[in-house]
Amino acid sequence: MLAQLTQPVRQYMLVTFNYWNFTITDGALRMLVVLYFYDLGYGTLEIASLFFVLRIFWCGD
Repeated sequence: MLAQLTQPVRQYMLVTFNYWNFTITDGALRMLVVLYFYDLGYGTLEIASLFFVLRIFWCGD
């Protein structure tokens, strides 16, 4: 089935799959970090502040 598709369509499907894969895994990793810090005893405001500071200084997004 994939062999019947044109090259641009296959490239689009590959990029879209990789984007969704990154989105899902990135969200899951962030959730694990939240749960880890919650298990360590940090409060919700402290965890939110951590993500706020990370968002300000993170240049990757």
